Amino acid sequence: MVTVVDVRAVQRRTIRVLIGAQMVFAVVMAMASPVAALLAQQITGSAGLAGLAQAATVAGGMLASVPLAEFTARRGRRLGVAAGYLVGAVGAAAVVLGGVAASYPLLFAGSLLTGTAVAAGLQARFAATDLVEPERRGRAIGTVVWASTIGGVAGPSLAGPSDSASAVLGLPQFTGPFLVIGAGLVLTAAATFVWLRPDPLLLARSLRGETHGPRGQGVLRTARALAGNPAARRSLVAIAVVHAVMVSVMNMASLHLHHGGSTLRVVGFAISVHLAGMFLLAPVFGWLSDRFGGRRVLALGLLLLLASAAVLQSTSGHDTGLVMAGLLLLGLGWSAGFVAGSSLLTASVEEELRPRAQGFSDLLMQAAAAAGGLLAGSVVEFWGYPWLARISAVPVALVAIWHLLAGRHAARTA
Repeated sequence: MVTVVDVRAVQRRTIRVLIGAQMVFAVVMAMASPVAALLAQQITGSAGLAGLAQAATVAGGMLASVPLAEFTARRGRRLGVAAGYLVGAVGAAAVVLGGVAASYPLLFAGSLLTGTAVAAGLQARFAATDLVEPERRGRAIGTVVWASTIGGVAGPSLAGPSDSASAVLGLPQFTGPFLVIGAGLVLTAAATFVWLRPDPLLLARSLRGETHGPRGQGVLRTARALAGNPAARRSLVAIAVVHAVMVSVMNMASLHLHHGGSTLRVVGFAISVHLAGMFLLAPVFGWLSDRFGGRRVLALGLLLLLASAAVLQSTSGHDTGLVMAGLLLLGLGWSAGFVAGSSLLTASVEEELRPRAQGFSDLLMQAAAAAGGLLAGSVVEFWGYPWLARISAVPVALVAIWHLLAGRHAARTA
């Protein structure tokens, strides 16, 4: 008996499940890094160790990206994404235990494991593309990215109320948010495992007539394939640069405003404006990618980042309106570049290698952001925030030139 699958119905269901899970994930994970830093400082009294604990979540996501992608390539999106969320929940529990035992090593290890959920959350945007038609790929990615909006807005504000659970349960201060994080990640893992059926990646393979998952050399094979694929290389670099520039410039913006005398209320509003630019228009940029091509929308994103650098390099901390305008442009540039770059990467790699290539992209993106964040602090300390904006424009301009030359070459050889 032959079973007929309504692929569009499965895709609609997949998008709904991913949006719901992404909303919960984004809300709880917005608390992870800031609260980990507070708990670490309370245990150790060291600002330096607090900073390391905060960075551990990002590092955990980076380290988990490729292994989780390898697991997904073999077992499917449902198990891959759910496993990432569950490991993150285990990490949140370890952070709570670290707070109870006043153990910094346990807190740090828990923060690393919690970062695995970040890798799963990033992978979710690619799960939206497994069954979608190529001409709708950008919209699928943009819709899942848009679901993170609620996390950026509501997540940090839940840290205070959720910490009340610490007092009720007799736990140390700052452990309550990690109870909420753990519960939220268990919920997202369960929702993904139960409702992401049929698995979009495995179904896509079966529709292509594949009877088994990809075999071969895994990580090494993927690295060689990407190295020999010019379009994939350009997409990987573009995503990494766009993300690193956004993280570096955004992270130092609060310090820049504070040095200019802005209140915490103003700083918080400025970051909210930036987050709105990052997420609210993601579906629009996805539609534009499908309608006019990912290469053009990526170029738009790079131009917006350059415009942001031009605005921010001319500001002092007192120019709050200009800083907010620059941060809005920064968020919009990231959104256009991230959505279009993710769509271009997916299109440039054969189906068999996509999950692993996507994991590589997330690894490089987060590694670049971590390196950029470290350099940004030194630049601001020695030369000031305007110079950070000027320097950030350099890699953006180089990527723009690279893509422009590649486009002209493709046009000549077509």
